[in-house]
Amino acid sequence: QGARETLDAVIRAGGKGCLLQGDVTRRTDVDRIFDQFLAASAGRLDILVNNAGALVKRTAIEDLDEETWNEVLAVNVTSTVNCTRRAIPLMTAQGEGVIINISSIAAATGGAGAVGFVPFAKPPRANRHDAPNALGSPQDVCRSFRFLIQLD
Repeated sequence: QGARETLDAVIRAGGKGCLLQGDVTRRTDVDRIFDQFLAASAGRLDILVNNAGALVKRTAIEDLDEETWNEVLAVNVTSTVNCTRRAIPLMTAQGEGVIINISSIAAATGGAGAVGFVPFAKPPRANRHDAPNALGSPQDVCRSFRFLIQLD
């Protein structure tokens, strides 16, 4: 329901879009989603927003089992790689495109009693613009997106 409302708002504002569903942790699903999108969009992709993520389970790292860790990586990392690997060749061929990777603060902190990525890697900052790591309202996020997706 929320996805439909968002798409309707985009269309009312003069934009274009489509609703596609799949598991972005699975390469075969991502390939199907991209193929369906490209068929609906005349083969063009201007913006990719990687926004999949999940806390998965609140577990201290010393109690973390391999299955949970693999799920954390699949949802929070593999999904981004799967989508980005399909987007880059398209955007390169077009000569332009923007990829925005969104992360929850839980990726850095793990949330209360959960495993994050802090012990393993410092969260990256935006490549194109040096965006500060700060919390903001949904409107702040939208303003940041509008700024980041300005194609040169």
